[in-house]
Amino acid sequence: MVVTALPHQHVALDYAFLLLTHIICADQQIHSQESRALRGLADQAKVNEATLQEMEKILEQDDTQISFEAVVQKISIGQQSEVLRQVMAIAYIDGYFSPLEREW
Repeated sequence: MVVTALPHQHVALDYAFLLLTHIICADQQIHSQESRALRGLADQAKVNEATLQEMEKILEQDDTQISFEAVVQKISIGQQSEVLRQVMAIAYIDGYFSPLEREW
């Protein structure tokens, strides 16, 4: 049985995970190792389907993706340091931490 949210119900997105996705995409080059690591992290964190759909939009650079700015506004100061730690770990997976990834 598939349960879908009614239009007035909003499924909570994991904004910290979406920020991580945006930052990994900052260099506009998604390496297979980064993509695998991100998907593995999504599995470990049991990220919900709505967040996974938004992640895919970001990875595909879809015009309807949630913006970086909208994601940042939803993240508490306490979550930001954990997201940055994860970013550093994943950004180095491809063996190169690009200047664009550093800017984020």
